[in-house]
Amino acid sequence: VNLQDRCLRINENIPDGGLYTGERREVHPNSKVPWRISPVPFPISAEDLVWLENLGTHLLKFYKVCNLLYSQSTRGIQPKWISDYLDKGKPETVIEFGRMRRFKSQLPQVIRPDILPTENGMVISELDSIPGGIGFTGGLSIQYSELGCEILGGSNGMATGFAEMVRSLSKKDQPVLAIIVSDEAEDYRQEMYWLASELNRLGLYARTVHPRDIIFTETGLFLDEDEGNIQVDIVYRFFELFDLKNIPKSELILYAAKKRNVIITPPPKAYLEEKLLFALFHHP
Repeated sequence: VNLQDRCLRINENIPDGGLYTGERREVHPNSKVPWRISPVPFPISAEDLVWLENLGTHLLKFYKVCNLLYSQSTRGIQPKWISDYLDKGKPETVIEFGRMRRFKSQLPQVIRPDILPTENGMVISELDSIPGGIGFTGGLSIQYSELGCEILGGSNGMATGFAEMVRSLSKKDQPVLAIIVSDEAEDYRQEMYWLASELNRLGLYARTVHPRDIIFTETGLFLDEDEGNIQVDIVYRFFELFDLKNIPKSELILYAAKKRNVIITPPPKAYLEEKLLFALFHHP
């Protein structure tokens, strides 16, 4: 198979709706993605692999320490200016949710650093706990694997890892997952449809929905399915806390989490999503 045929095959096997609907660059009109398709995935060295595998542990520790630092700052154990800085510009409701005891030890379950390879080594520009790319990275990983490429984490590592994460949050063997995607995140809706479909194939009950499609009652959140209303066990929050006023039913979704009628991840902690926080990260 020549390189052009590989690219054509990858494009042909991408779902008709695409995996990402952002601004199209200079690509062929029949391309299902808004970028040029590579015949091979991005290669990394064995040295970079070790660096990346170690990085995950460091970033998780960083989130744990920042979570503790903020908590202690609000209680006067650490300097108050830390929480004051991280709370600047945040609505009072968002601050209150972030400080609730029921979310105290909870951390984002998906962490993605934006990494730039440079001549002098790797550079991280930001840390994102609501990252786009899970679906289209997962979809393309399967494609490249079928072409004989070795994919780090396995050919379907994105979806299987996500499924393990969801199951770890619930006491149920078969939890119901709602991936709630806001209008602000519209460009990523197609890849989240793909992710939900793949999770269903892996045995989870998963749906990607708009916030307005969530049904609220005093007992929890529900999905309107063919077999009736199905109660949601876990919400994957694919919307930003700064955008709450533009998100239908956001108050009801957070209320259900507050009442422990649903598990929400990432937790509603705006300070962990504050880009300013990354200024505290240092690694030799």
